[in-house]
Amino acid sequence: MYQMENFQKSPDDCNLSDIGFEGFPFTWSRKNGNGSVLWESLDRVVANTEFRHLWHQTKVHHLNSTISDHKPIRLTLISQNISDALISARKRRFHFEMMWMKEKGFEDVVKEA
Repeated sequence: MYQMENFQKSPDDCNLSDIGFEGFPFTWSRKNGNGSVLWESLDRVVANTEFRHLWHQTKVHHLNSTISDHKPIRLTLISQNISDALISARKRRFHFEMMWMKEKGFEDVVKEA
């Protein structure tokens, strides 16, 4: 129980807040033996103040899934001042990961970019 309480406090401890969402309010479901369905909102997107300032119009959508009891989440990044976001991104050094090359569709993404 102590570990769960610490986990639940961690967003506050790290100065993260829930971005909110659009769509169906629940992200997880389980069918009970009596035929009823239990719905919960377990999956969230959280961000710090700097992220929210740069990407303050960001949208989170709960999508539908037919293969999982969790609904996927789509995060759409929208910045009012895109130049601030680009400058901030350039300050960070890019690190290429070799494992990316093994991902399906990797070459298509690189060609498109």
